[in-house]
Amino acid sequence: MYLQEISEVSYKNSDLPILFEDNLTDRMFGIISNDIHSFKFGWQSTIVKPIIKEANQKNYAIGIDQNFVLIDLNLVRIRLKLELSYFFYNMVVLDDLIIVITELEILIVNLKSFSLLTTISLPELYEKMEINGKDVRFICIDGNEVDFDLNGIKD
Repeated sequence: MYLQEISEVSYKNSDLPILFEDNLTDRMFGIISNDIHSFKFGWQSTIVKPIIKEANQKNYAIGIDQNFVLIDLNLVRIRLKLELSYFFYNMVVLDDLIIVITELEILIVNLKSFSLLTTISLPELYEKMEINGKDVRFICIDGNEVDFDLNGIKD
């Protein structure tokens, strides 16, 4: 699986399925592919690149700007698509969960049901995370901390 940046002209001329796009603000364009199946998408930032992680054997997670998607490249299917309230920072795959980190919110996604389980609001901008088993601590730039027990999530 790889990401290939393409020109806007190539993007517009391609008939590949679209993961996400914003015709008004996108300045960068790319294709994610496993050499058999592909998707195309656009994003705003010329400096920040999309983060792509293998979520499990056949599903990939992609985050950039205010977009997060889970895709199955084998089935050419979008499993989950979220329009984020805040800018995407990073993600962590932890067992059957993905922790999606944005500047002011944390989203917990289930990889079995492809669903958003919960959203955690942060009091200030995200700085870092500490994981101890199923206990997660989100630390903000002002020193505020939010503790969360992943065992408490109901499917």
